[in-house]
Amino acid sequence: MKNILIAISIIFLLLSCDNKKTLVEQYNCNGLNEFLQEKYPSAIEFFEKAIKIDNKNIVAYNGKANSLLKLGKTEDAIEIYNKIISINPNIISIYEQLGLSYIKLKKYQLALDSFDKIIKINKNSKEAYSNKGMIYNIIGNPDMAIDSYNKMIEINSDDRYAIYCKGLILMQMTKYNEALMEFDKLLELGDIDIKLYQTRGLLLSLIGKYVEAIESYNDGLKIDPNSKELNFNKAETLYNLGKYNEAIDFYNKTLKLDPNNIEAKIKRDDSYKKIGETTKKVKAITPKIQLETNRKITNETLKFKDKTTLSIAEQKNLTYYYNSGVRYMEDGYYERALYCFNKALSIDATKAELYHTKGLTLVFLDKLNEGNVCLKEAIKLDPNNKAYIDTLKMINFLLN
Repeated sequence: MKNILIAISIIFLLLSCDNKKTLVEQYNCNGLNEFLQEKYPSAIEFFEKAIKIDNKNIVAYNGKANSLLKLGKTEDAIEIYNKIISINPNIISIYEQLGLSYIKLKKYQLALDSFDKIIKINKNSKEAYSNKGMIYNIIGNPDMAIDSYNKMIEINSDDRYAIYCKGLILMQMTKYNEALMEFDKLLELGDIDIKLYQTRGLLLSLIGKYVEAIESYNDGLKIDPNSKELNFNKAETLYNLGKYNEAIDFYNKTLKLDPNNIEAKIKRDDSYKKIGETTKKVKAITPKIQLETNRKITNETLKFKDKTTLSIAEQKNLTYYYNSGVRYMEDGYYERALYCFNKALSIDATKAELYHTKGLTLVFLDKLNEGNVCLKEAIKLDPNNKAYIDTLKMINFLLN
């Protein structure tokens, strides 16, 4: 914002630099040329020469103040801005520069006073209310910050920046549902912004709506698949959901983009550990649920009825995918096994054993909730099958 105001001052100076210059105007133009070349001390010398001739020349004072700011001499610049105000108390841009300079020095009340003076001159100054909102948030007065952003929204009901800032303040106040309403307003306004999807996802995670949080992160990743923050936060949410395999994928993506992310490394290693612990639990508490037993059950279960609607080719493909899936599962290739069982189910979704073996595979992949759904479907088709009931008990034990 301060750079924009300085640019406006420069434009004002440029307009004054025509061929018919007084000596004061010549000094101001020389000062501007030095300023543009980042020769701030010599720029100040020219502006001071102009001031010696005309001690009420606002252009010269403003050029000097802007040069002082560039040199890091904020307090000296403030003194000059106040001098300009004593000459003309109705220049909004000077109050703006003065207020921003006070913020830099952490003199927040003086900054608020400067922005209030702008509002007295122009009650619809969104910039003044925006800066007041920022200050109130810094000094820990969220209610007044929200009041400032509400004033901006009164001026323009579709002010995206004000709505977003209001949502952030409400989020900091732990008023999560109210904050979510503000972020959803932005979506209704068609705001396509990674920062919005990121913040909204974090908020949804805070209130335990992990699935919706992932959807928000996915929307952001459509815009920028290489966002370090979005990939990391999606990994964190998957971790919180207990989907450790998927979490590992996104921790790895995060580390590829940001190799120094220590937290991602720790959580990824912990995810590997949790997957190992789950596999140990499965093997420890399911001694009766052996894959060879499953195969025998299957040979019986997959016998086709005389009046089957499946063609001979479909029956062969179904048996092939099932047997391949079992072999992959025995060898620990769970993703391949899952692919085979899904192919088999696409041919015939009425075979209970297909749901059973798919459910077991999902357990080994640590996708317990999905495995639970598959076992319930198997029991629906074959309600008296003890192996299915035992497997479902195992999954419920792991979930708890």
